[in-house]
Amino acid sequence: MDKAPWYHWPVAVVALVWTAIGAADYTLTQYGAEFYLRSFTPDQIAYYRNLPLWIDGLWAIGVWAGLLGAILMFTRSSLAALVLGVSVVSLVLAAGWLLTLAEPSLWTIAGGQAATVMIVTIAVMACIYLYARQMHVEGVL
Repeated sequence: MDKAPWYHWPVAVVALVWTAIGAADYTLTQYGAEFYLRSFTPDQIAYYRNLPLWIDGLWAIGVWAGLLGAILMFTRSSLAALVLGVSVVSLVLAAGWLLTLAEPSLWTIAGGQAATVMIVTIAVMACIYLYARQMHVEGVL
């Protein structure tokens, strides 16, 4: 295994912080943390509580695989890119359904801000995945 370049560690820290924020959001939403849900409307809270199980599952896989992948980047595991790839695919599938096929759609319930957050989240996770994949190719992971 090749020595990690100097920039690997800052990228790994950013990945870890980013995915930890996603894990916190998922956990606080799932457990109905009152202080966290204060900014949600009653319709939004009901929407999240009534998501189909398979969407909830994709969200969970996306979040926890992302966090695991970020941790694997720190350990320089060759599995980091694969696990991060699973995270991205899960998040894309969940967001695709929530924004286009769900009735009502997330766009209808939460507006453009929620759609923007999902798209930015996926874009950042895709960048983290691409970085990990490149580090794998270069023999760093």
